[in-house]
Amino acid sequence: MRVRTDNESMINELFIRLNRGKALSGAEIRSAMSGVIPLFIKEISSTVFFQQKIRFNVQRKQDENTAAKLLLIEFRGSFVDTKKRMLDLFVEEAITSESENFESAKERVIANLLLMEQQFSDRDMLLRSASLIPIFYWFFRNHHSNQVNYHDFIQWFVNTNNVMKKSNYSYEAFVAREKVESFYNFNLSIKNANDRDSLQQCYFILESLYDYWYQVVNDFI
Repeated sequence: MRVRTDNESMINELFIRLNRGKALSGAEIRSAMSGVIPLFIKEISSTVFFQQKIRFNVQRKQDENTAAKLLLIEFRGSFVDTKKRMLDLFVEEAITSESENFESAKERVIANLLLMEQQFSDRDMLLRSASLIPIFYWFFRNHHSNQVNYHDFIQWFVNTNNVMKKSNYSYEAFVAREKVESFYNFNLSIKNANDRDSLQQCYFILESLYDYWYQVVNDFI
């Protein structure tokens, strides 16, 4: 059977319907949906940050999935649930809306990613986890100073966290005793990285650890 049309929205709708029963990822299906959001997601995932800096697997459009989360969070102005259903509803919301806020949110995401890409190296080992990107993004969004090397803090956080997990959260020689629970709670919360409360909890912990790093650890680096 052949279907001939030059209507792109009909082609995308047919693609989605034909593949609903197959094991396509949410990002792969979302990429073919109508409206401006899939276009904005592709534009965000085409930035230098996603093309050169991240290190996680993008074979199933995980880069676009992460880009969609950043766009949704930026549009709402706070952490929200980023499950597949919420991302799909976001796409549908933009189809029926005449608001220009979607495009301005996209521009803010790209601007914030520009700040981030300046502080990370290509295929940075610190960007191996897609689940951490929204939290790091929100951190950089709220810290605009170009005079501070936030990469040093992120590196300290990731490396210390890895050591802490391997040593079963032993604080000796790594971090003050009172901060051990912060790392533990962060790793507990990040397991539910698509939940609003978990994202917010992780971010608050990251901020508190930044204050600790800046006041204590940074003096010895």
